[in-house]
Amino acid sequence: MKSWTFEIVRFLTLCIFALLVGTIIGNISLCLNIALVAFLMWHTYQFYSLLKWIEEGNWLEPNNVGGAWGDLYGYHYRSKKRHKKRKKRLIKLLQLFQQTASAMPDGTLELGERGEILRWNTAAYHMLGLRKNKDVGVRVDNLVRVPVFTEYLQEGDYKEPIVISSPVDDEITLSVQIVPYGDQRRLMVARDITRLHRLEMMRQDFVANVSHEMKTPVTVLRGFIETMQDGDDEFVGKWSRSLCLMKEQTIRMQNIVEDLLFLSRLETKVMNMDSKNIVNVSSMLSIIHQEALALIDRDHLDRKISVILNVDDALNLVGDETELRSAFTNLVTNAIYYSKPKSEVVITWKQVGDEAIFSVKDGGIGISSEEMLRITERFYRVEKSRSRQSGGTGLGLAIVKHVLTRHQADLDIVSQLDVGSTFSCVFPESRITS
Repeated sequence: MKSWTFEIVRFLTLCIFALLVGTIIGNISLCLNIALVAFLMWHTYQFYSLLKWIEEGNWLEPNNVGGAWGDLYGYHYRSKKRHKKRKKRLIKLLQLFQQTASAMPDGTLELGERGEILRWNTAAYHMLGLRKNKDVGVRVDNLVRVPVFTEYLQEGDYKEPIVISSPVDDEITLSVQIVPYGDQRRLMVARDITRLHRLEMMRQDFVANVSHEMKTPVTVLRGFIETMQDGDDEFVGKWSRSLCLMKEQTIRMQNIVEDLLFLSRLETKVMNMDSKNIVNVSSMLSIIHQEALALIDRDHLDRKISVILNVDDALNLVGDETELRSAFTNLVTNAIYYSKPKSEVVITWKQVGDEAIFSVKDGGIGISSEEMLRITERFYRVEKSRSRQSGGTGLGLAIVKHVLTRHQADLDIVSQLDVGSTFSCVFPESRITS
C-alpha cells in the first residue's frame, strides 16, 4: 500500500506543478496534457526497463526507482534469489543422486516410453557394454538381444526378475528386473549373480551326483534284506522286526534318492514346448484315482477315507505327462496321508474362465499361515511325525512347484487349521487344449 500511496502522491505533485506552470503562462490545459504524457511515457519506460532487466538476467543490482516499480524490481530480485538457492539445492541433490547411482553395484538404466535408453550408471555401462555417446535413445532390446528378455519387456509383467547372460560376456549371469514409475517411464535393474548361479549349479550337480551314486548301493542293500527275509525260518523269526525296519528305511531312502534324481532332472532338463505333446488329463486322473483307492486299501483301510473324482473329460493340457502325473500324484497322496478318519478327498479337474484348474481338497489337519510360506521347500514337513510314518520324503511339494513352474502354472493353497486344505494347480490358457 505504501508504494501505491507514493505513486498517487507523485502523480498529484506532477499535476499541481502543471497547474502552477499553466497558471503562470496562462494555459493550464496544455500544461496538464504535457504532464500526463510525460507521466505515461515515464511509466512506459519503466515497463520497458523492467522487461529488459528480466530478459538479460542481470539481476544482481535492481533499479532503485521507488514506488510500485521499485516493489516489482524488489519482488523479482528476491524471487530470483530464492530460485537460485532452490536450483543450487536441486543440483546438489541431483549430483548426490548421480554419485549414489554410479556407486551402486547393480546396473540401472532409465527407459523411456518405447523402451529407449535415457541414462545409465557405471555398473550398467560395464555389464551391458553401453557406449556413452551412441546408445542414448536406442531401444534396450536392440542391445540386449535375448528372446527371453524381449518377451519380458513386451509382456509388461515385471513382478519377477529374469535371468540372462550378459551381452558383453556369456560367462556373466545377470538377474534383470524392470520397475515402472512416473509417466510411462521404467527403471531397469541388472544384478550380477554369476557367483550365486555357479553355486546353484554346483549344488544341483552335487545333489544329482550323490543321488546317482547312492541309488545302486541302496538298491543292493534292499535286495540283500529281502533275500534275508526269505531265508531260514528260525533266522527270520529271530530278526523279523529288525529286518522289517531295515527294509522300511531302505525303501524310504530309495524313494528319497528317486525324488532327488527327479528334481535334478526337472532343474536341468529343457522343457519341451511342442504343441503336439498333448496330455489326456482325464485318463491320467482315472489311473491316479485307482492308485489312491489301492493305497487306502493297503495302508489306510482303517481310516475309511473316500476319494471322489470330478473330471471334465474334454479338457486336456499341453505338457510333459510324466512330470504332470508326478505332481498330481504327490498332491493326491499327501491329501490321503494328512486326512482325518472318515473324511473325503475330492479331486477336481475343470476349466474356470480362461484357466484350467486341478484341485485336491482334503479334510486334514490344515496348514498355518507361518508354514504356508515354507511348505514348498525341500524336506520341509508340516507334521513331521506323520510324514515319516507314512514314508514321505519331504520332496513332494518341491516337485509339484518345479513341475508347475515349467508349465507356466501357479500353485494356489487355501487352508484352515483342523478343517482341511485345498491345493489348486492353475494352468494358463496357452496350456489348454481339447
